[in-house]
Amino acid sequence: MWIPCDVRMPESESDYYLVSGRMRFQGEIEYEYFVDVAKYLGEKSSNWLDGTYPLGNTGGTEWETWNDWYEGQNEYEIVAWQPLPTPYQEKHLMATIQVDTREKQRAIQNILKTFEQYEVNYIQSKMYVGDYCLLENPLCIIDRKQNIAEIAHNATTGHGRMKRELKRLDDMNGQMTFLIEQKTYTDPNGTKRTLNSLEDIMYWENPHGCVDGIQVYKILDAWQHKHNISYRFCDKRTTGKVILEILNRGMETKQIMEKRNEAFR
Repeated sequence: MWIPCDVRMPESESDYYLVSGRMRFQGEIEYEYFVDVAKYLGEKSSNWLDGTYPLGNTGGTEWETWNDWYEGQNEYEIVAWQPLPTPYQEKHLMATIQVDTREKQRAIQNILKTFEQYEVNYIQSKMYVGDYCLLENPLCIIDRKQNIAEIAHNATTGHGRMKRELKRLDDMNGQMTFLIEQKTYTDPNGTKRTLNSLEDIMYWENPHGCVDGIQVYKILDAWQHKHNISYRFCDKRTTGKVILEILNRGMETKQIMEKRNEAFR
């Protein structure tokens, strides 16, 4: 909805807005109206030498655009503005996600909000293996871990339970991604490290001192050589999007393999 400049101006300076303005050439009576995207400068003045062009003053305020088409017009001003529209968001999946009932509601609240944001259907029911999969592609599975400490516990103290789960994964010929909701940690020397691959876990130090990063790395590395699994690290704020990305990619791979199998029949 357009907001007239004589009613209210934006509160935030240096942000971009959708603007509506008017201008007229020398000697003409009627105004021509235009729509553009411009940066609100508040009381600041524009620099004509840096490639930007002021769109005129409205009550002592200025706007700025990279469009030089307005340069040289005799009269022009911004008369109304509104926030930029929300960018188009493509739906990630035309399918239904199964969420394991053992996932605690408080822990996955933001994940489910992401599903709803992208209009992805989901159901909550007990899974044979892992925490997330598509009903249309149940062999592509995600097992969410809230941090390194949790998967370190699975690899050591809880090794027996994880061994049974990986056996079930093998029996169903599935592929599973361990999605670890931790992107950084500080090593014993005080260096902040980013987790991009499994090798980056080696400098991790268990806050309880029971097991170190190298021990955890060796076990997890052995798992990925023995079973059809992979590891992915993410920030908790993006877990929902990463889940959609992984499942979407798994669905695309499934469709490619199905087409390839049909071609060889």
